[in-house]
Amino acid sequence: MTNKKVLVSTYSHPELYPPTLNAVGSLSKKFDKILLHFNNVAESDWNYPLNVSLFPSRKFIHWRKLMVSPLFKKINFFREFTVQLYQIIKKENPKYLLLYDPMALLAFSILRRFLSPIPMIWYHNHDIITKSQTSLFSLTRLAYYNERKSFKWIQVFSLPSEQRKLYFKLDDFKGAYFLLPNYPALDFYNQFYQKKTKPIAEFKIIYQGFIDVGHGIEEIIEILGDKQFENIPVKLVLKGYIKDHYKKKLVDLMLVNNISALKIEFVGVGPYKSVPEIASTCHIGIGINTKVDPTNATLGTSSNKIYEYAALGLPVLLYDAPQFRNNLDKYDWAIFTDISRNSLKNGIIEIISNYDYLSESAHHTFLNELNFDLSFDKVINFIKNE
Repeated sequence: MTNKKVLVSTYSHPELYPPTLNAVGSLSKKFDKILLHFNNVAESDWNYPLNVSLFPSRKFIHWRKLMVSPLFKKINFFREFTVQLYQIIKKENPKYLLLYDPMALLAFSILRRFLSPIPMIWYHNHDIITKSQTSLFSLTRLAYYNERKSFKWIQVFSLPSEQRKLYFKLDDFKGAYFLLPNYPALDFYNQFYQKKTKPIAEFKIIYQGFIDVGHGIEEIIEILGDKQFENIPVKLVLKGYIKDHYKKKLVDLMLVNNISALKIEFVGVGPYKSVPEIASTCHIGIGINTKVDPTNATLGTSSNKIYEYAALGLPVLLYDAPQFRNNLDKYDWAIFTDISRNSLKNGIIEIISNYDYLSESAHHTFLNELNFDLSFDKVINFIKNE
């Protein structure tokens, strides 16, 4: 009998990374059995396909608590993750192994010499590790060095953004490389789409993700009370995790600018399905990111929120930077801003004035170009033919 098992291993939790959920869903349609190995660092609330078996780490610890744990606890946690990965491979003998981050790659690198046969190795990197971001005595520093020397035996390598390729030492890489953008999945997002028309009562602008500086949120709050919006009521919806000090900063900014509390809504963290549930009730998406570290400066096709907005028919406000211009300038629903006061106002008014057309155009682009299925199927077809 042909072995059609795929083991997916991530040192995070799949429900914290929507592209991982998309991958598991796509793999489940093409292979007999999917084994999903992950750290038990978040509450689970996802309906996995019937042929997906879950292997969470044995003890639950919230990811925020794990991040601030002392080094010896982190080492013990990693040791348990590595042992569990070994046990799954030995028992299930998967034909393919998809490693989703540098820590999962490090765990397998330790085990590799003790395994026979070795599965086909597919490494997908979701977030870049740079040496400057790691401390000298840390597991992430070890993962950084291990990643650089592992490409000589990795058979498939994929990234969500082409611009990130230069951050990887690929001199010894002889395998196949694929660009795998963080687009949303057709089946999942089509459940939440409803054709939109220009609302009369209220325009909702949403930002989803980690709520922090660098996303134009403060700049948008400052213009909510402007005269241009007196006849076009605009509300800001913030969906995601926010630290107390930053929330206070935003509330204080509203008071200073005489912005009514009714013009802003804080929506906390929830399961992934709550993301399209909330966004589908809104009209404009904020895809602004002004940060310049390696991960944030290479977001062109890896910022899943941009494409999730488009999937639901939301035109998107984007920061006018090369990484976004190069990938999205050709789409009329992508409206660029330098986040100055006039630029933001003009961008919002442009969207409102052409709303029905831009909304339909965004969803059409998702259906025909910017969906996860189109890119992922290319990789699956490749590995199945190897």
